[in-house]
Amino acid sequence: MFTLLGRYHTRAVVRFISTQGHPFSTKTYFRINPRVALVDERVSIKVNDLRPLQRVTVRTCVEEGKAVFCSCGHFQADQQGQVDIAEHASTGGTYKVSHDSMGLFWSMKPVPGISKDLLLRKGDVTTPLVFRLSVIDGHIPLEDPQLATPVVLATEELERWYKHEAVRRTVVREGSLRGTLFLPEGEGPFPGIIDMFGSTGGLTEFRAALLASRGFASYALPFFGHDDLPPSLADFDFDYVLGAVDWFACHPSVRQGGIGVVGTSKGGELALLLGMATNKVNVHGRTMPRSCICVAMMMACGWIHTLKTFMETCPEEKRKNVELIIYSGAGHLIEPPYMPLCRASYHNKLGMTLVMGGQLEGHAVAQRRRLEETAPILPETSVVDTKTDKLLTYRDHAYCMF
Repeated sequence: MFTLLGRYHTRAVVRFISTQGHPFSTKTYFRINPRVALVDERVSIKVNDLRPLQRVTVRTCVEEGKAVFCSCGHFQADQQGQVDIAEHASTGGTYKVSHDSMGLFWSMKPVPGISKDLLLRKGDVTTPLVFRLSVIDGHIPLEDPQLATPVVLATEELERWYKHEAVRRTVVREGSLRGTLFLPEGEGPFPGIIDMFGSTGGLTEFRAALLASRGFASYALPFFGHDDLPPSLADFDFDYVLGAVDWFACHPSVRQGGIGVVGTSKGGELALLLGMATNKVNVHGRTMPRSCICVAMMMACGWIHTLKTFMETCPEEKRKNVELIIYSGAGHLIEPPYMPLCRASYHNKLGMTLVMGGQLEGHAVAQRRRLEETAPILPETSVVDTKTDKLLTYRDHAYCMF
């Protein structure tokens, strides 16, 4: 596991929370470890030097582009005047669970009237998400228009990154291919993964950057709506992604013997099709699909039926290596662990807001389970379970077609 060294230090101004508040004499302070980390790492947050049994609200805010997201938990200090987010129950706020060190992150939601975006997503992976924490006296709801002067006891910031500082980022312009190549520190070769997103088009880098931070050579592959690629999905040519597989699988920094493909939404469909269409996506030279599919229970039943029909039409030798995993309560956009649920998002190509579904706690569990289930196999992208002859692969996002 990589450890961020904190070479980058940036600060963000989150307008929603005032740190001025009502004057209050206190030595209260946060103890956060680590203060600089990757987005899928757990963080320890403690509040010290409170009064014994004091009731407080711990609030977290982040601003990224047009998105302003906040969360809060209601806690009671112990007899020593400490609140440990991982050990103490949140009895109110944006989440209510007994023990969860990351609840302040996965329960974040857009601030009404301030956030212009319903989706918290990192655009520039060379900068961190900067989270501003504050501890406030008393149990205060997240949206309380009557509270003009909260008593802020302490504030702190922490950084969460998608891209480790040692990861190398290179713009790809090879023939018709476009996108971004991320390579981990070292000479390699590394296990390789192609990463694709959905029908909104454009280039999305955050997941590829995180994969590279975990030791993968990763290729963020746009297929329309970026640079000089076709402007619409209607003009998309499947030969383009086949060419990307050929180029990436032969890259000197990519380990031979097969690459992985990860896809969200329309990218999930393309991942399936690539597994069927090329032997470059394989295991130890054996042709087989590289993408297992996770489908959220909250998605429309018709889409799940379509997936099952798709798998039933696969050739037998490939069908046995395809696995359908259903996460109950998950929405469409399964992000890296501890990122907030996006229940609805504006689709720039359709010109409308689409409901993504999902339940807050169920979605958070799905994102965490996906990491826990795949962590043991991620360092090896070409492993077959000898007992079942089933491909062990990077299980990723819900598949559907808009």
